Amino acid sequence: MCCIQFLFSANNMPVVRNQTFVHIMDWLKLASSENGVNSKVFPLVKDIIIAGITDIWSAIRNTCVAKLSRFLELFTLPQLEDFYESLVKVL
Repeated sequence: MCCIQFLFSANNMPVVRNQTFVHIMDWLKLASSENGVNSKVFPLVKDIIIAGITDIWSAIRNTCVAKLSRFLELFTLPQLEDFYESLVKVL
């Protein structure tokens, strides 16, 4: 089961979702290099971050937004553009 599917299947367990986002965001940060996020995994990273910052529970949104700057520093310019375009589509 993909982590995105797990997060959405835990919609009635906000504490579980929050801890999952904390661990996933920390792991993704460690898995990223100074050269940016690997282009093969970028779509998944983007989907996870957007799922977190648009979650219905404010604690999860706050957790993900607090960790967002770590990723913005690692994204390449095309990845940043893709991320912001996807975020605008959600809003």
